[in-house]
Amino acid sequence: MLKTQSPGYGCPLFVADDSSLILLPCLFSYSLVLNKEIYIQVDQVINNFGERKRVEKLLETKEVVDQTINNILNRLETFLLWVECQQASKTDPLVHLKLTHP
Repeated sequence: MLKTQSPGYGCPLFVADDSSLILLPCLFSYSLVLNKEIYIQVDQVINNFGERKRVEKLLETKEVVDQTINNILNRLETFLLWVECQQASKTDPLVHLKLTHP
């Protein structure tokens, strides 16, 4: 796996050994660099007078700084390298980069 910088979009691209893009991490990287936002899950308690309370799960956006973006992308790279190592060691046949893209 190789991490390279996209000159046109200014975001990291994650490339498999056969030179194909690892699509979802690339899309995530582009969105994160472009929007500078992450999504966090928030629980909202709804009290319907006399009825049981229920909890709704909502997604809210949170702005992040460049250092946080770098940290997130470095962790993503570390995870993809771990997947590649698992693939090479053949300890778990279900952990494979090829299963994440066509």
